[in-house]
Amino acid sequence: MTPSIWRLFVSLSAFVLLPISTAQACAFHMAEQDNLMSFQTANYQHTLALTIETNRALKNGLIEPLAKPLRGEAGFRQISWWLHLLAQELSLNELPTSQVVIIDVPLWSDYQQGRSRMAEIDTPMPSSSEPIIALTQATLYSLVSKK
Repeated sequence: MTPSIWRLFVSLSAFVLLPISTAQACAFHMAEQDNLMSFQTANYQHTLALTIETNRALKNGLIEPLAKPLRGEAGFRQISWWLHLLAQELSLNELPTSQVVIIDVPLWSDYQQGRSRMAEIDTPMPSSSEPIIALTQATLYSLVSKK
């Protein structure tokens, strides 16, 4: 990954320790996205800032928008593939074991240091304070497509 992509990654993502108390399904597996705002506001206070910064990066042409975001099982498969590509980059850059959340879905995944694939995708929210990498679908796409 080029240094400029990593700078963008760091500016658009958040590495934090958070206590989270409840689990919920990702939007790809829910009939409704009613719980998304409660997830954003109650469980992770930085999601609004990340969403705003992603929109700013899209508006300023720093990252490319998704051509057509997929829904349902096709969307889940697409995000899963991107997460595996992200794990390859994280492994190459020796990032520590952490949870990865795609905040606009929300979809949690488990990355294990040194592995070139996500250990697990669509995991429950962590129940204890663990390092978290927070991304939006647009930033994940930008990172793995190197655009």
